[in-house]
Amino acid sequence: SHNHGGYTSYTGPTPPLYTAEEENIPPYYEMAFIEKEANDTPIPSDLIVMWGGDISSIPAGWELCNGSNGTPDLRDKFIRGAPPGEDPGTLGGTIDHSHTYTQIPQHRHTIDSGGSSHSHGVGSVKSNGVGALIWTGACYTRGVGYTNYGGNTHTHSVPNVGQATCTTLNTNNQPPYFKVAFIMNTVVTENLPLGAISMWGDSIANIPSGWNQCTGTSGTPNMLDRFPKGVATGEQPGLVGGSATHRHTYTAVPQHTHTIPTDP
Repeated sequence: SHNHGGYTSYTGPTPPLYTAEEENIPPYYEMAFIEKEANDTPIPSDLIVMWGGDISSIPAGWELCNGSNGTPDLRDKFIRGAPPGEDPGTLGGTIDHSHTYTQIPQHRHTIDSGGSSHSHGVGSVKSNGVGALIWTGACYTRGVGYTNYGGNTHTHSVPNVGQATCTTLNTNNQPPYFKVAFIMNTVVTENLPLGAISMWGDSIANIPSGWNQCTGTSGTPNMLDRFPKGVATGEQPGLVGGSATHRHTYTAVPQHTHTIPTDP
């Protein structure tokens, strides 16, 4: 009997390897971003701004965007700009996602000889020698011929192991966010309410008098490096969450096979 030792052959492609691509856009509601171009233009009805104060203190003439009173339901949603030619209102995105994968990095396995002892049938041996008479005190040697009937070179097969298609665990894909209340104007008015939060696309140095950047100072919420997200039912503005990065956990091994080198 004998044992097999050493390594299997290598299998699998050389890294880097990739999972299948999946969408990682968080839950969103598409809106149209608009810019005021005239000083004497009143605040139109249906205009939506952000509110960082308590829900109970939303000013008169403005409604929380929760799907009631003619408002869009922006609860627990990020805002995404509507594409060209499309009206606001499209929903999409998911709070988490997973990836499928089928590749396994290049690798090989050690062949453990322990506990693997086995035997093989061998070819027969046939003698073709003849007898001889030897006198007392004499030495005589005669060769014995043989014929080897067996060649025993062989291989071992290793069946496929692993899964045909593997899937990672789900991971939350929300970016860093700051929860606000999106509020909508229900009547035409001349001024935005005190505490309303809007967006500014010009230089920070050009922020007009009477407005402050939301840095967490001067009574403003700290929205630096965060995406605005609507509060969910029962929540108050100011909650933060999300992450700038994420990774996925996986445990399944993609389907693959190995060969064991031929016995010497």
